[in-house]
Amino acid sequence: MLQTAFSGRCPRPGDSVGPRSGDRTLTGTRSDADIPAMPKTTHGTQAPARGGHATPVAPSEPVSAEVQLQSRALEPQIVTLFNAQRAAHGLAPLAADARLAQAAEAHSADMLAHGYFAHDDARGSWDARIRRYVARTEVGEILSFGSGEYATPAGMVGSWMESPEHRGIILTPELRRVGFGVATGTYKGQDAVSLATADFSS
Repeated sequence: MLQTAFSGRCPRPGDSVGPRSGDRTLTGTRSDADIPAMPKTTHGTQAPARGGHATPVAPSEPVSAEVQLQSRALEPQIVTLFNAQRAAHGLAPLAADARLAQAAEAHSADMLAHGYFAHDDARGSWDARIRRYVARTEVGEILSFGSGEYATPAGMVGSWMESPEHRGIILTPELRRVGFGVATGTYKGQDAVSLATADFSS
């Protein structure tokens, strides 16, 4: 089982943007009718994420030690695989960023706890969520959920790289930092499903 979603890059609020870009589709198998968020870039305006529905949660809800340990164990492998792809395209490496990792861990944990798969959460848009952790010019995000081989670093990064939209985020020169978070548990009745978030910034 595998599903991925992407959000693209987003300029800081107030920056000028061009006309809305068209719908994008993802490759790979899809386990339900979730549709990825529209890209948010310097060339496009925001459209809402369409996927699972977030339920309200307390802003102070902590991330469990289990989520933190799993995320921090996998993040170096994820970053290494991202950077191998960037090096192959002549791009500077991404640096692991602790604040982005906190944002990614919190979002993965929230999706698992409340049974949704979407960029936007109950408190607002994905980019506003990331900017509660970092004040950066550009931010980006990619998501996936899967089990088995698709829940491994190689499986996640391989699947992201097969999708033009996800690959475009990973290979964006202006995005220079990344944080990774993953939460594993029962999702929509299936056990051992990993919901992963990779948050990027300039």
